[in-house]
Amino acid sequence: MVEIQKPPPKRSAAGWADTHRTLPRGSAEPGAWKSSRTPYFIPIYDAFTNPDYRMVIIASGSQLGKTEAVLNVLGHRFSDGPFVPALMVCPTEKLARSMSRDRFDKMLATTPTLWDRLKKGHANKVTEKMIGGLRMGFAWSGSPTELASHPAGLVMVDELDRMDADSGNEGDPVTLARARTRTYPNAKIGVFSTPTIEGGSPIWSLYEEGTMGKWSWSCPDCDDWFTPQLEYLWWPEKSTPQQAFDAARMVCPNCGTQIENHHKSEMNRNGAYLYHRFNESGEHVLLDDPLTPVPCRTASFWISGIASPWQSFGEIAEVMVAAYRSKEDSRIQAAMN
Repeated sequence: MVEIQKPPPKRSAAGWADTHRTLPRGSAEPGAWKSSRTPYFIPIYDAFTNPDYRMVIIASGSQLGKTEAVLNVLGHRFSDGPFVPALMVCPTEKLARSMSRDRFDKMLATTPTLWDRLKKGHANKVTEKMIGGLRMGFAWSGSPTELASHPAGLVMVDELDRMDADSGNEGDPVTLARARTRTYPNAKIGVFSTPTIEGGSPIWSLYEEGTMGKWSWSCPDCDDWFTPQLEYLWWPEKSTPQQAFDAARMVCPNCGTQIENHHKSEMNRNGAYLYHRFNESGEHVLLDDPLTPVPCRTASFWISGIASPWQSFGEIAEVMVAAYRSKEDSRIQAAMN
């Protein structure tokens, strides 16, 4: 009797990056890539390979490794497939060129499987590259010609909240991105951004149209779950920035335990997305089974900057106290972002 073996499940961008990526000298942490360093991106990588989702929305703070996550999704696609043309959309031409020549080219040069497939010479342009015979394009908001010129099966939109709401009077960047994917039945659109304006953020509006997962921690004392956010970050009243740096703690909203920064890596390692819905008052409330999202074509995720492995509780508190002391609205908003 012949045993029929099922093919192994396709690896996501996390498995691909752990096998193939090496961060170059000059990176924050050069050397072999470790997806375990930013575990909050692993479910997001899975969403990009899940056929149930058409859009993947990521609203996040800064200093979380977002750009490397974008690169991992693109590198995985051009290495493992599905093999389709891809497009990267940035807020400005300067940022698009920087992403292409600095970040993307470095990933290609340090990843042999991608470097071998890259067409060299004049074909390797700033706004267009050919990898394994497939186009990788770079565009920017305000350039409808670049956004509308080529179809793509994967579109990645970076920093949506920093883009013009109307790209050259032809529509917003996400609508134009949707139009580029119409000829690909299993196309994916990924949208990443830090929310900038409370109550008027494009990325937050998209987030609320999806599964509304929030990266959450289990308290090391009471084991109850909570979502890390600024209101739970404590420092003594009337602190100087240095005093806030020295004393800052995360306070569990369930039991009141003051959690020190050395617990963060373990809480991230054991963290999970808890999924939400709207109640009758329009507020976010947990699902009855918060670990299982409701069926939806849009997977959406929120990650607090407090979860960053590169910023301690003290460093965040220090920046916030200095911003509050300045009484400058723009500085306070930048610190909160």
